[in-house]
Amino acid sequence: RYCLAQPQLFEDQLAALCLASQRGELRILLPMVTSVSEIVAARRHLESVAARLKIATPPPLGVMIEIPSAALLADRLAAEADFFSIGTNDLAQYGLAVDRANPEVSSLYRPLHPAILHMIRLVVVAGAAHNRPVAVCGETAAEDAGITLLIGMGIREISVTPVVIPT
Repeated sequence: RYCLAQPQLFEDQLAALCLASQRGELRILLPMVTSVSEIVAARRHLESVAARLKIATPPPLGVMIEIPSAALLADRLAAEADFFSIGTNDLAQYGLAVDRANPEVSSLYRPLHPAILHMIRLVVVAGAAHNRPVAVCGETAAEDAGITLLIGMGIREISVTPVVIPT
């Protein structure tokens, strides 16, 4: 949101990312996306910058699904995004209206809540329908029950804190 409101700053960042992408694989992940218009605007900036730099293929542009509105619009977002990454910590926090750092309500934070699993499934189905890869980052991918459910839903890429990788 800030970047779209500050187009010169955003284009400077995109230029640096486009140039870096010429030296190795790089993907751009947009956080806190709530509408299709945001990814359309971001892609327009990316393509403009890439053209100015004479880069034929800009880096893939993805959406971080961490807000319920993004999960609910996943099918529409998938038509515009190159990939998704589901941020389960924030999706659960925002989806359940629970501040997981607040001891008064943190016991209500349940990343495996049926509503959160339903939103994850919506994103996986939308990704598959549009042939878009869907990854998951967050604590859900680090728990035995969570990773089992995610794999069962079709998730094949996860990101976790390095300390939990051996588990």
